[in-house]
Amino acid sequence: MGKKIINLFLLPEKDISDPSSRIRIYENASFLKRFNFLKIKILSPYFLKSKNSLIRRMYMMINIFSLIFIIIRFYNKNNIFLLHRYSQRIGLLDRIRFFILTKILKKNHSKLIFDFDDAVFLKPFNSCEDIIRNADAVFAGSHYLLEYAKKNNNNSFLIPTPVDLPKAFPVKREKNIFKIGWLGSESNFKYLYEIEDELYKALNSFDSQLLIMSSSEPNFKKIAFKFFKWGIEEERFFLEELHAGIMPLSQGEWEKGKCAYKVLKYMSYGAVPLATAFGENIFVIKDGFSGFLIRKKEDWFFYLNFLYSNRTQMEKMSAYAYEEAKNFSREKIVFLQAEILKKI
Repeated sequence: MGKKIINLFLLPEKDISDPSSRIRIYENASFLKRFNFLKIKILSPYFLKSKNSLIRRMYMMINIFSLIFIIIRFYNKNNIFLLHRYSQRIGLLDRIRFFILTKILKKNHSKLIFDFDDAVFLKPFNSCEDIIRNADAVFAGSHYLLEYAKKNNNNSFLIPTPVDLPKAFPVKREKNIFKIGWLGSESNFKYLYEIEDELYKALNSFDSQLLIMSSSEPNFKKIAFKFFKWGIEEERFFLEELHAGIMPLSQGEWEKGKCAYKVLKYMSYGAVPLATAFGENIFVIKDGFSGFLIRKKEDWFFYLNFLYSNRTQMEKMSAYAYEEAKNFSREKIVFLQAEILKKI
């Protein structure tokens, strides 16, 4: 008897320019293809950035009917459709789409997986609870999201957002200037602004430099920084420069659902992470060993100064962080996904 072949259809929320879609779907796909029991097809969405709501809804309808056609066209009980974050789109139209999709999937004996890495269930008019309840399995990016998913579906699994490790470690870094880095989207600048005073104190107390990588520059009131425009290759060079990486957060419900991906990126290159002691950060960082969990504002300066003043300890923490990051490597996370897919 031949080995069962699974047709896995990946439906990213957006195109490859979107960080979550790129990392959890497009980049994972190339690794999933290595498993000979899987046949992978990415169904990129018809996505249009338009201010006209009628045009946006029209493209949403194209998405709906194209997916229905694909489900019917590729009728097979070994089909699995992995929907990524789709629950947060437009509300009523979104609910109609999921109702249609889940009914057709069940009728055609196909399987449905829902994958999410943000607290999208907090958004108004979302259909997250409905899709989780109807899914055959759920992939949640953090412990908080997993807890929510399990309330509606016991077949839910923790699937962290994976990182790609550098080809060589340790990474060679400049020794004289202590480089502190932040990597992220402009929507998260607000967290940086909250610790500007502590960063200012650090930058003016010892020989250090702040490096920022994003799609645009932040607007600090009083601190200087070196800016890097985000790019896939540029990100690698950016991370290779850092001695420490920071991830400040507010302590709200949305932040609780974040997946600590920024922390993992720092760790994968041996940059010692400093992150607010909240949400997924407390599961990823071993405080005092692979990084520091920040509990009050003064801690930002204290631990940055500690790393600057104790280079031998910093190198030990750098190596420990890199070893911990191996647990979140793309190879390990995709293997975990493949093992789950076999059993669905």
